Parts: sequence; structure tokens; C-alpha cells
Amino acid sequence: MARVTVQPSAQIALGSGGDRSRSIASAARWEGWLRRLPLLPALVYVILITQIPFVLTIVYSLQHWNLLNPAPPRFTGLQNYIDVINDPGTRNAIWNTIVLTVFAVSISVALGVGIAMLLNRQIYGKGIVRTLMIGPFLVMPTAAALMWKDTLLNPLTGVVNYVLTPIGLGRLDWFSQFPMATIVAIEVWRWTPFMMLIVLAGLQSQNQEVLEAAEVDGARPLQLFRFITLPFIRPFIELGALLGSLFVVQSFDTIFMTTGGGPGTATTNLPYLLYLVAFQGFDIGKASAIGVLAVILTMIVASLALRTLFTIFNVEARR
Repeated sequence: MARVTVQPSAQIALGSGGDRSRSIASAARWEGWLRRLPLLPALVYVILITQIPFVLTIVYSLQHWNLLNPAPPRFTGLQNYIDVINDPGTRNAIWNTIVLTVFAVSISVALGVGIAMLLNRQIYGKGIVRTLMIGPFLVMPTAAALMWKDTLLNPLTGVVNYVLTPIGLGRLDWFSQFPMATIVAIEVWRWTPFMMLIVLAGLQSQNQEVLEAAEVDGARPLQLFRFITLPFIRPFIELGALLGSLFVVQSFDTIFMTTGGGPGTATTNLPYLLYLVAFQGFDIGKASAIGVLAVILTMIVASLALRTLFTIFNVEARR
């Protein structure tokens, strides 16, 4: 067997090379930490504002704690979650949340796509029309709800009933007779401009040469929209729908200022049920459990929204 010997100079070279690689790696790690150091205050702020209160909410949700009861809080495990899930009021609130979110977002997306298609054309006064269309999205939710309740849909002095009086529909109490449909209509009025802006941004980034070539080949407007425009703006539509769902699922202002969750529980969604349990029932434990469930539902929607957003960015990067 041949024996391989390493000269002392080679050993020194290997040792110095290993020390050099370790020092380079250490310097790179230190440089990475230095680059992240300016983000440390923001990270601490986020932890203090969001994570610590959420952890406390989870702790409260595991306790029986009612402010009207002089007894101190006691640990009950998952009993609050069991009570919340078995409560018909909670199931009704979850169903109302789903109905409100699905219908409001679906109609807003459909209207937003249609308006964006119109505003993407060369029309007179397009800038003014765009500004007017953005208006509903800029109005404060509370002010918008009061405007709909007292000015537009008031059964006695509302503008809508005044317009419908000639056809015999001038005495409708919209919030009592059609509560969920009315809330959906208000949310659609509020979120359609948001959907329009996202879709319009996608339309303006579309390659017009492709559309012109298809028109030369004899494609009709409906065919252009179905086979060229719609596949192109589909990621933007999905992004608008998911972001809209993320906000609509947390709707509170409109319900609080108009129906108060009624009539009965017809418009009570999860955020409003949380308000009722926490600030009228003073049941901190049960309200915390509802809050945790609402956060989980919102995180699911947010995950879908972020995944769609990353998909759009990856597609744009590949182009």
C-alpha cells in the first residue's frame, strides 16, 4: 500500500484556507444581520401591536371570564370554542358572512370588469368619469352607511323611494324587508371602484397589437373578450376578488350603522356577533373564541390572496 504524505507547507495552506473560508462566512453573516438591523424597530412594533394581543386573545379564549360575574376568570380549555361552534347564532353569523362576501364580491367583480372595459376605450371625458367612479371607494364607510340609510333608502324621505313612487313602490322599508340584499347592494356600491381599478390596470397593460391582429383575422368583439382579453386579465380579476373578500369578510361599519344585525339576526355576521358578545354580553372568553375563529377565516382568505399576488408577479417576471 502506498502511503500519501502531506508536506507541512500543504498542511499550513489547508489550515489557512479553512480559517479563511470560516472568516468569510462569518463576515457574510454579520453583513446580513447589519442589513436587517434597520428592520428591527418595525419587527418589534409588529410583534407588540399584533402578535402579543393575539396571544392574549388565545389565552382569554381558554378561560371563562364574564365581566358581569364577580368571580375571577378560570381556565376551561376548549369549552368556549365548543360552545361557540354549537351555538346556532354563530352558525347563522358564519352563514351570513359567507353570503355577504360571496354575493358582494361576485357582483362587484362583474360590474368592475364591465366598467373597466368601458373606461378602457377612447371616450369623451374619460378622466372625469374615472374620477367620479373612484368616489364611492373614497367615502368613509360610516358616512356612506348613514347616507344610504337616511338619504337614499329612508322609507319616507329617501331618494330611491321617491323615484319609485310613480310605479307604486314608494313605501318600501328596504332595511326591514330586504336586509341582506340591501347590505350587499351597499357593499357592491363601495367595492366596485376597487375592482374596476385593478382590472383597468390589467387592461392598460395588454398588448394592443394582439387585439388588432385578431380583428384583422375577423374576430368579433365578444370573441376578443372571451379568448384574448379575459384570459389576460384573469389574474387581476382573481386578485381583486380575493382582496375584496379579505375586506368584505370583516364588514362591520355598514351593519352597525344601518341594520344593527337585524331584523333579528338576518344581517349579523361574525364581526358584528363579536361586538355583541364582547360589548353587550361582556363575555370576554366567548368573544375571544369568536375572534380567534374570525382571524383563522381571515388568514385563509389572506393566504389565497397572497398566493394569487405572487403568481401574478411570477407571470410578469417570466414575460
